Amino acid sequence: MIEKNKQECFICHCKDVTIHHNRNHTCPYCGEYNINDYSSSYVPEKDIIKYRYVVKKHQIIDIKENKNLSENIGLSVVEKRVQDINVPKLLEKIELVMNYIGTKTTFLFEKTEIDTNTLFPLFFCKNNYELYQIIEYLKNIGYIETFDKYYKGLNGECFKAANFNNKIPIVQNQKINYEYNYYIFGDYIYHQPCYQVSLTPKGLKHQADKQYNHLNSTQAFVAMWFNDNEDKEKYKPNMNKIYEDVIQPAIEDDKRFEAVKIDCVEHCNDINDEMIAQIRKSRFIVADLTGYRGGVYWEAGFAYGLGMPVVYTCHEKWQVSDESKGIEKIHFDVNHRNIIFWNEDNLDDFKKRLSARISAIIV
Repeated sequence: MIEKNKQECFICHCKDVTIHHNRNHTCPYCGEYNINDYSSSYVPEKDIIKYRYVVKKHQIIDIKENKNLSENIGLSVVEKRVQDINVPKLLEKIELVMNYIGTKTTFLFEKTEIDTNTLFPLFFCKNNYELYQIIEYLKNIGYIETFDKYYKGLNGECFKAANFNNKIPIVQNQKINYEYNYYIFGDYIYHQPCYQVSLTPKGLKHQADKQYNHLNSTQAFVAMWFNDNEDKEKYKPNMNKIYEDVIQPAIEDDKRFEAVKIDCVEHCNDINDEMIAQIRKSRFIVADLTGYRGGVYWEAGFAYGLGMPVVYTCHEKWQVSDESKGIEKIHFDVNHRNIIFWNEDNLDDFKKRLSARISAIIV
């Protein structure tokens, strides 16, 4: 049983949603998700871009890479994952588009399709016009070449530019439904073109030169307590063993990243300078808050200030203070974050959850 146009999208409020009998929603802009375990009425406006990014990434990338994820992601799961996401700045969005084209290119001058009307959430764009402008910018600076433009309807039908009027009058109260989907100017909604694009030699060189850009990095920095003197009565785990058995494998099982812990790096620099350098060239950081280590908080804050994703983890016994055991609870500045809690009895689950979080938030 399928009902059409009976419900607004819970994320962007558009009315072109298909609702399935199992409460799965298919939005032409946001992607496919379900609300079986979601309690809120609608996604807060300030979080629309982040919610839609997670859903679209799941639909476009995660499922195709067979990451053992369900076909439709639940909004309650998305709600937890967006807490670890910082919306990229404009230049970072441009690099995300270049990275996407680069990952789709397997031979010189291969053409890649980019439908600005459905793919824009994957690059944290507010609407289709922002992605259109990024494509035009990359073309103008010579990084990509674009071929014949055409338009796609919501059902996938194609129209040549000459046969399609992309200027559609706003009717009734469509503005609230479309301002995060199609571009609105005055009393009209605008569809944007679908492109066939390929990297130029200049664009290929740019991709090669980005090896030190953290958005293209294959390194994940781990900030944590280096304790290896286990004391179960005082909830002091062997953190080096936790790193070797859980955190490092969870990062490296993704096959895209290599874990780096500062005490494992050979260098002759000042330790603080080396730590800053390693964080700067990382794609993201895993910060384990067990032990209330000031250095871990500093490293996580430094990475966060750079706009880098930070995944927080912590031993469950360090959630609250216990003076008798020398435990100081998680600082209030970060205790509202979506922290992955663990203990020695659920390390397999800890590894799975950390791996899933990394897959969800890192493009």
